[in-house]
Amino acid sequence: MGQWKTPTYQYVGGWGGGGYSTTDEDTVTYAVIDISSRQWTPYITWNFDASSVSKVRSYCSSTYSNAKITVEVYYSGSWHVIVNEQVMTENGWQEHEIGSTEIATSMRLKMKNSSPFFSSMYVYEVDYYWVHTAHPLVNSSLTNSSPLIIGGLTR
Repeated sequence: MGQWKTPTYQYVGGWGGGGYSTTDEDTVTYAVIDISSRQWTPYITWNFDASSVSKVRSYCSSTYSNAKITVEVYYSGSWHVIVNEQVMTENGWQEHEIGSTEIATSMRLKMKNSSPFFSSMYVYEVDYYWVHTAHPLVNSSLTNSSPLIIGGLTR
């Protein structure tokens, strides 16, 4: 069981434009960057509190179709490529599975202009999928017939 959550902070590194918030849960505002033919954008990065995450999603577009996207998630002390040069879904949510549930703190993406022309690349929104994990009892083998332990002494 889980739910989509929005990161708390974005680092835009060269991106700008239209009130450029990609964390306002609104697919009208965006971060934008203009990029030359067949070039990659710089990364745009989002941070969030350490969370159990199984997937992330992005809502992106570009001036020309067939743009590519690379998505990475930060967990276990390093960046992990989740999607590498995948053709981007234009103007719609695109989910990116991690393949497991990890304690993650950041995600980032970059896009490639695959066209022979100068293009604008847009990121409208991103989310991560928080997985609620139930924590088992410390000692689930205790029963009504187990001795009561208080202060290290049994009764």
